[in-house]
Amino acid sequence: MNKVFLHLNLGGGAARGLAHLGVLQALEENQIQVESITGVSMGAIVGAVYAVEPNVAFAKEKILTMIYSSEFKSSLMGNWKKKVEQDPGGFLSVVENISTRTGIAGRLFLSKGLISRREIEPVLFQVLPDIRLGSTAIPFSCVAVNLKTGDRKLFRNQDSLRDAVLASASMPILFPPRKIAGVWYTDGGVLDVNGIESAKEAGFGPILAVDVNPPGLQNEKMQNALDVMLRSEEISSRHRNAAQMKMARFVLRPIRRSVHWADYQDAEKIIREGYQSAMQAMPQIRKKFSQGSLAFLSRLFYR
Repeated sequence: MNKVFLHLNLGGGAARGLAHLGVLQALEENQIQVESITGVSMGAIVGAVYAVEPNVAFAKEKILTMIYSSEFKSSLMGNWKKKVEQDPGGFLSVVENISTRTGIAGRLFLSKGLISRREIEPVLFQVLPDIRLGSTAIPFSCVAVNLKTGDRKLFRNQDSLRDAVLASASMPILFPPRKIAGVWYTDGGVLDVNGIESAKEAGFGPILAVDVNPPGLQNEKMQNALDVMLRSEEISSRHRNAAQMKMARFVLRPIRRSVHWADYQDAEKIIREGYQSAMQAMPQIRKKFSQGSLAFLSRLFYR
């Protein structure tokens, strides 16, 4: 059987991005060689953990431990869906009820994000080592957006892994932008939800893109301001993605149902769906990326 080599793009999607773990498991079981990874938002978190230690069992354990931790469960991110279901009356009341002792509702107007840096770092630093991107076992990069210029930024090589991933995952409104070398960066999904344009410009390829957006727009009710903002961004993102996806050799879409962006309670089911989707697509993946004796030359070209 011909060897299969590819560059993996893992897109953003909050809880839906847990499907990336299932996709990685399927690739690993089928001995698909992931030569490099570009991630965006949740795809950056999952991709970074796997790039540091290319073992999907290790990555899954680390990320699920983070999600099941008391710090994450008590956070706005980990509690969002549950609280909205309990109190759909309004955005501010939901936010305030999650943590009245911190006066979190006031952050909507007085700070750059509803979740502070002091709350984010203890959670994400559980899974992100303090190393440079160039130190990962698999070459890894991630995408963020420069808030001053509006340009995409591909972090790689000498950049801090923690800073780069936090910048890429700084979902507007929820997370504050990340300041790196005097520049503020926000979620890469604002411009490039799967990081495909950035990967292409950097010369990575051939690209297997994992898009964790569900088919069609979500059926869930617009219950608060954040839901409305995210729906608006989803509509805009879909129009951008139509052109960007054409740059990938193959696009895998593992989410085939309505999944709320904050449904971390459904984590293991989402991971299974990613695995099942990738396994079903494995013949197509092999056909698209297997190049036999030309594989080596192809990899040299794309590098």
